[in-house]
Amino acid sequence: MPIVPRGVAYPEKFAAAIAEVERMLAPDVVRIRYSIKNDWSGDEAVYLRVLLSDQASTPRRLRKVAGRVEALISEKVDPLNMGARSVFEVS
Repeated sequence: MPIVPRGVAYPEKFAAAIAEVERMLAPDVVRIRYSIKNDWSGDEAVYLRVLLSDQASTPRRLRKVAGRVEALISEKVDPLNMGARSVFEVS
């Protein structure tokens, strides 16, 4: 019997957690989108695409905001606990 990652088994819970993080990071984060698929090694991974506001993406703020995004998603969504590693793309 195959093991199904919780993010795949409970997509509503995963989507709700992402939406909560998106609200918590506003106005710096405009939108968070994701897909759950296999990575290069065949393991489950969550690919996160984070769109930042113009103010948040200035060179002076980008590193700090991107760090907050990654930390909050890791804390609130916890992709590893859901059986998938996370891959971030912040733009």
